[in-house]
Amino acid sequence: MPLRKFRYAPEFSEDEADLPSLATDYDGYFPSPVHRMHDDLWAFADSASQAPTDAYPGWVRVGFPLAASGALWLGIYGLVRMLR
Repeated sequence: MPLRKFRYAPEFSEDEADLPSLATDYDGYFPSPVHRMHDDLWAFADSASQAPTDAYPGWVRVGFPLAASGALWLGIYGLVRMLR
């Protein structure tokens, strides 16, 4: 049987400097790895080429997945019939 994991409660401090607080307008900007990654991803968004909606008409974007799905299901059905 797995053992229970116990978590000790942190000691409470009456000091105001130890308490969490919201950032104010006077607090400085602290760059984190997430901010850096977000800035790096903007490079891909700015250099995006033609949108895929402009490349193919709607009947191709709807018809091809339906036809491909139907063909795969027919192939699966045929394979199962062959194995019986």
